[in-house]
This record gives sequence, C-alpha cells and structure tokens, in this order.
Amino acid sequence: MSYPGLAVEQRQQLSAAGLTKQTAATARPNSATRRPSLETGLHYARSYAALHGDLNTSPSDRHEGFPIGKWLARQRHQASLHTAKYAVPYPAESFLAAVDLWWNPPWNGDWQINHRAARKLVEKGIILLPARGFPGTPDWTGQWLYAQCAAYQQLHPGQQHRLTRLGITAANSRAARPRRITQQASFDAGLDHARSYAAQHGHLAVRRTESHGGYPLGEWLAHKRQRAASGRLPHGRVEAIATLDPWWNPPWGLPWQTTYHAVRNEIRGHAVNASAGFPGLPPDVARWLLTQCINYDDLRPGQQELLNSLGVTPQDARTARPQQEARRRPRTGASRPHPTTVSSSIDAGLPYARSYAHAHSGLGTADYNTEHDGFPLGWWLYVQRKRAIAHLRRTGRPWPHDTQLTALDPWWNPPWRASWNHSYHHALTHHTVGRPFPGTTARWIRTQQLAWNQLHPHQQHLLTTLGVHGPTPLIPYNSRPVGPSSARATTRSAKSPPASPTLANSPPPATASSEWATQ
Repeated sequence: MSYPGLAVEQRQQLSAAGLTKQTAATARPNSATRRPSLETGLHYARSYAALHGDLNTSPSDRHEGFPIGKWLARQRHQASLHTAKYAVPYPAESFLAAVDLWWNPPWNGDWQINHRAARKLVEKGIILLPARGFPGTPDWTGQWLYAQCAAYQQLHPGQQHRLTRLGITAANSRAARPRRITQQASFDAGLDHARSYAAQHGHLAVRRTESHGGYPLGEWLAHKRQRAASGRLPHGRVEAIATLDPWWNPPWGLPWQTTYHAVRNEIRGHAVNASAGFPGLPPDVARWLLTQCINYDDLRPGQQELLNSLGVTPQDARTARPQQEARRRPRTGASRPHPTTVSSSIDAGLPYARSYAHAHSGLGTADYNTEHDGFPLGWWLYVQRKRAIAHLRRTGRPWPHDTQLTALDPWWNPPWRASWNHSYHHALTHHTVGRPFPGTTARWIRTQQLAWNQLHPHQQHLLTTLGVHGPTPLIPYNSRPVGPSSARATTRSAKSPPASPTLANSPPPATASSEWATQ
C-alpha cells in the first residue's frame, strides 16, 4: 500500500526479497483476517463502491470474500461513539467519505434497506417508470418508491442524489403514480394464473415456492389458504377458486395432496392391484399407496374418495400387500449386508413392520437378516434402534416415532440386547407347542437362571412365561439335539423322572457362561 512513498534504498531491499514494484501493485489483503486493519477495509470498500456506486450495504454483505457489510457497520458504530465522546469527526471518516460521501448517512436504516432493494432491481435491468406506477417492481418496493416521489422535495440532498442514480428525478417524480392495484384486480390476476395452471395440471396443489408463467402462484394460493383458514377470505372468492379445484385448500394438509397428485401422474395408464403388491408401480409409489391402505380407516372421507379415483377401494385397502423390492449388496468380509436402494425412513418400513407384527405377534423374532415380503425388516429395525438411542442421548427425550413401534411390540427396542429377545422367542415357540427345548435353548435358560439377579425386571417377567420363576431350582439341560437318539436315551432313563416337562435330564455344567448378555 505504501510502496510508492518508500525510499530508494528501502525499495532495493524489498526487491532483493522478491517484492518488486510490479508485485506490490498486485498485492491484495487477506479477506479472511479476523481483525482487518483500516487499510484492508478501505481496499474492499473502494472495490465495492467501484462495482455498486456507493457503500449502501447490509450487515450480511460480503465482497470478494470480505465481510464488507459487517466492517462498515462497525465503522459507523465507532464513528457515532467517537463523535459523541470527543465532539470531533471520526479519524477514518475522511477516507470513507472519499469513497462515498454518504457512507454514514443521517437518515434511518429502513430507508437504506428499501433503497438497496430498488437498486438491486435497477442492476437487474428493470427501468423505474414513475409515471406508470413502477411496473415490474414488487408491490412493497413500488409503493416505497412512490412515497419517495411524493415527498421528494422534503428529502435530504443525499437521498435525492441516490434516487437520481436510480432514474428518479425531481421532474419525473411529480408524475409518479401509485404502484399498488386494487385488491379485486390483484385477486383476478392471481385467479387467471390459477385457472391456467388447473387447466394444464388438473389441480391446484401448488407448493409455496412454485411459479406459473413467471407469476408466484404458490405464494398467492398460500396467502389465500391462510385467509380462508382465518375466515377473512370472502365466500365469493373461495367459491371462485373451488370451481377450479374442490380440494385447493384440503383440510388434511397440502403435503398429502401434492403427493397424491404425484402418485396419480405415476400410475396413469397402470392398473392398481393392491392385493398383488402393486405390481408395475415404482417402489416409492407402492409404499405410499400401502401406507394409505393400512391407515384407510383413519383417513378423511375426502381422502378416501380421492384414493377411490385411483382404483383403491375399501376392499383393496383390506387386502393390500407390500411390494416385492429386496435388493442387497453382497457380503464383503465381516461387514453385514445392507440394502442399496431401500429407504430406511420410518414411513418406508412401518407398513412392513405392522404386517410382520400381525403375523408373528410382535417384532421380537426379527433378527438383522429377516426379510418380510421382500423388505429387509431386520436391517430397518436395526437402523430405527440406532436412531432412537442417538435421539435420546442427544436430546434427553424419547424418539418421536417410538410410540408407533411400541404399539406393535412393547419390546421392539429393549434396554437389553435385542439378540436376547431372539433367544427368548425361540424358547417361547417350543414352550407354547409343548415341544422339548433344543440343547442350546436349554443352556440359554439355565444361563439366565444363574444370572437371575442381574437381569432386568422385565426380562425376569418374560422368563416366567417359560415356567422359570427364579434362580432356583436350576433347570438341567441336555447338550444333545432333540431327535430320535435323544428319545431313545429318554426311554433308557425313564425310571428317573425329568426335572422339567420340557427339558431333558442332564447334569449341570461346571461353570456358567455370560450368554445371557450376548444372545
């Protein structure tokens, strides 16, 4: 910065270090510095003013990576403090005034914000025409510009100067017309675009951010829905929109409606066969339809009517089945296989979890590799358990979706290892039908008895359903698998009655293992 004012000897020493006159001319300050010096800020202020014509910035503005808005806001604050304390101008004021005479204007910040919005429109190529009501500008910006024209003579010379740079002079400000049109004209303009959209798409389920023909139709409809919900939209206007789409403002929310129309477009020309698992439809469409079928009785009559138009009747909803969509990566090393394209969201797997729980009286028998109707349910449950635990650790509150899965199985995510549930259900299956326990199951039961006092109270309660009511008496087990050979062994030892009606007689092991914690 100060290279031209250096002595010849100083320049020679800098040249020896590689800093020549040419390199000094291209030097730029570091925009990422946390405490920029006055010279650094002035460099970017000059660059910004050369690009925009002034230093009218907002605090969030950045220029070439430098927080120019934040830096200028700090300079204005320091200037106010310095003037109030010492009653003399701020030392850096002359440097900044040389860049922009009105860098620290006497008018309020709201005027600066509105002027900046108008300046952005001019930079985009919009010509401000006061006599025509500022066409092409947003309503609020056009009204602000009209207010400046109406009070042009009372404005500060600096304000007048800035408006002149936008094309608004004392002469044409006298012919300015208001920007705002009547409410009825505004409604009619929006209704015309809504009519065009409905004719093209067949509905008015338009997201807030969506535009049609350059008109912000989504924003217009969202505003009308808000006014209708509060009873402030006249009945005649409600009927005018409803003639285009009866469900333009659905009581069940816009997300369901937009998804419904997306599904309707996907299945156009395809038969919906719910009982066969929605063959021929994309997986995400089939999952959404299955979710509606499962929750059919909880839907509103209007939603049921719309589903009926897709070919989903109440009978179809009762007989709907999930679609086959199993896709897995091959097992690599010791890592577990997991789906590549199947969604792990709660909505994707909940229909399959409901179906599995209905067929197996819960989710306890589903291990990691369990599939149900082609869906990797075991992997999905594993992911949901991880999410539930992470949410509890992060927030200290239960996972929001816990109640949905707890309604299917109270112990879907137990405080002990999920593999314990698999062993328990395996034993419960044999106990329920009266079959002898296999050797591994008998050993598992004995291990639970040996560790009885360390078990969770609910684990102890579940074991009572197997006839195990405490740590004693210890139930012996047979290490041999149940089969013809063990039956002959039982016949040979018929004189000694078994200790349990379901467990073969055998001496207990010398030591107890910790299988209860890992299985």
